[in-house]
Amino acid sequence: MQVMLGIIMGVQPKICTTLTLNVTVIVALNSRGKHQFNCFSDQKTNFDMRRLTKNERLRALGMLQIGTTQAVVAQTMNVSQSVISRLWSRYRDTQSVQDRPRSGRPRATTQAQDRFIRTLALRNRVITANQISARLQTDTGVRVSGQTIRNRLHRGHLRARRPRVIPCLRDHHIQARRRWCRDRQHWDNRRWSNVMFSDESRFTVNFLDRRRRVWRRRNERFQDVNVIRHDRFGGGSVMVWGGITVAGRTALHVVAGRVTGQYYQDNILAVHVVPFARRHGRRFIFQDDNARCHRARIVTGYLQQQNITTLPWPALSPDLSPIEHVWDMLGQRLRQRQQRPANVQELAAALQQEWDNLDQNDLRRLIRSMPRRINACLANRGGFTLY
Repeated sequence: MQVMLGIIMGVQPKICTTLTLNVTVIVALNSRGKHQFNCFSDQKTNFDMRRLTKNERLRALGMLQIGTTQAVVAQTMNVSQSVISRLWSRYRDTQSVQDRPRSGRPRATTQAQDRFIRTLALRNRVITANQISARLQTDTGVRVSGQTIRNRLHRGHLRARRPRVIPCLRDHHIQARRRWCRDRQHWDNRRWSNVMFSDESRFTVNFLDRRRRVWRRRNERFQDVNVIRHDRFGGGSVMVWGGITVAGRTALHVVAGRVTGQYYQDNILAVHVVPFARRHGRRFIFQDDNARCHRARIVTGYLQQQNITTLPWPALSPDLSPIEHVWDMLGQRLRQRQQRPANVQELAAALQQEWDNLDQNDLRRLIRSMPRRINACLANRGGFTLY
């Protein structure tokens, strides 16, 4: 029955609250022959045993400081009164509402063993976490999981990443790169503004972007929403040629067939490079790489006949050429298109459209990075740079 706790049959019970509750009253005789009332509530009190946030702790502390009882504060916060009691006790002892330091789980490895783990990873960059765990157990007798090894390496600022794939540089390649950079170390942006950087690149209809990631749960690796279907043959491809300068760019040329020395002269140099050089003036410098069609006798003779100055280029040096980044920008713009090309014809049209939409300021910044590229190459003793 619903009653208000109060005076019942002349006996004054201990009143803890003035709330109206559904209770069952059991009357019994105690040892002195007086009535004793035991009240059992049939309504369960569901307190939230969650941890209070910092703002909730400060709010509860403010209520306690103005004289609010712990029971009322606990009811307001919907937590157990013991939570508020511990909060008040902690504040009186430490003058703070922050948690006391916890000892936590004992570490499975010592600091010396952590250094041993990090040293193994630095000496052998391709070693796996499980291999380090086995080596640690063999040498020190400490057995830990592969995840523990990864945690220790993460604390040592080491992360597992895919290795960068670069051309294989021989000693004579490195020496040639150093000589090339030393000869042009004092070129300023004003001189680099006279250079046209050119190159070919191939794009496929079904290109695979390995930088893309998917969010998935465990055991969902092969679900349709988490896989990318890829044609290993690419579904057809298009090769294009382009040239960039600080002041502008050539039209994007779609290569028809195979690029030979004769094709390079008749369809690229004569159509795109020579007219651009005439408009630029005598300071114009043309750059291309050491592909066989670029170094054919018919090509070098034609450039000399047209009085076009060429820029010698060290072999295996894509990091020194700013146009390599342009191809990457072009590929990213293709991937961002809402409707991807479905065939070779659509791919060629999309490439020309995206080439025309490139921001000239981006091309200008890439060319003006040449002094930094050269300094980076010299600092790395002719080796590859971050570019």
